[in-house]
Amino acid sequence: MKLNILFILVIGLIVTACSYSSDPSVKKNTDDLTLCTSDSQCISVASGCCGCTAGGSNMAINKDKKEQWSKQRVSNCKDIICPAVISQDESCSATPMCIKGQCALSNVK
Repeated sequence: MKLNILFILVIGLIVTACSYSSDPSVKKNTDDLTLCTSDSQCISVASGCCGCTAGGSNMAINKDKKEQWSKQRVSNCKDIICPAVISQDESCSATPMCIKGQCALSNVK
């Protein structure tokens, strides 16, 4: 019985990982979301369906586009199941900055 439960949990993790791999579909057409003229305009957001608290990563966008990005994520991610794991991606601790007119994440402190 315990072996069956373990097997089901392993299959569930595999399915979750496969679902996560489709996450990049959200990243389409983000250029207009990242335009900036100063660092204060940039914020860090989940880069796809699964953010840093769910095995994913972050990206930088213009703070005035946050609602637009959130709506796009909700629309594109309604069938995505994210893993319950904290990401170790370097973007999760990076700082949003305006670099050459585009919001980007930087690990420079």
